[in-house]
Amino acid sequence: MAHTPVASLTAEQAASLTHLADRCERLCMAMDFRGLYSAKRHLFHIGLRVHEQALDASYYDLMASEVRLTSFLAMAKGDIPRRHWLALGRAFLTVGITPGLKSWSGSMFEYLMPSLVMTEPDQGLLHVSGLAAVKEQQAFGKANHLPWGISESAYLAQDHTLAYQYAPFGVPRLALRRTPPVTGSWRRMPA
Repeated sequence: MAHTPVASLTAEQAASLTHLADRCERLCMAMDFRGLYSAKRHLFHIGLRVHEQALDASYYDLMASEVRLTSFLAMAKGDIPRRHWLALGRAFLTVGITPGLKSWSGSMFEYLMPSLVMTEPDQGLLHVSGLAAVKEQQAFGKANHLPWGISESAYLAQDHTLAYQYAPFGVPRLALRRTPPVTGSWRRMPA
């Protein structure tokens, strides 16, 4: 924006934007994703259990997830090999006649969060899959008298420290999740 002639920015605003862009570039290049990458599985570990100093035993293994943003960035920086992109699973489904991909929990976050910052071709699989997920979310919401756009969130349960719990929520037909959803967390809304 700072270098676009159509932008109606003052010189001070353009300098601030340029400074911000430079700072973002430095922060991005300083990140190193290799510590979470499994060269054996060609996937990212879900995270690091800090207290145990151990990588999580689970992996991000689906293309239809927020990990594709990290994957793309890590490959572009050269932190991990491009082979990783091919290791991400692509479990297909259709919503009507629209092709799509299943995600782990069927949440809108998994499908749409990467699209906030990644350009995806209009007729490409990831874009079309996001549209299919929106259609399925809307149909599920209508059938169950719920708002659509179901995603990860805190819910009405607390642990021993009284901290509210957080869990993935999504539309069952979009989900590959092998564990049951948190019970008692969805309340029917009046029609």
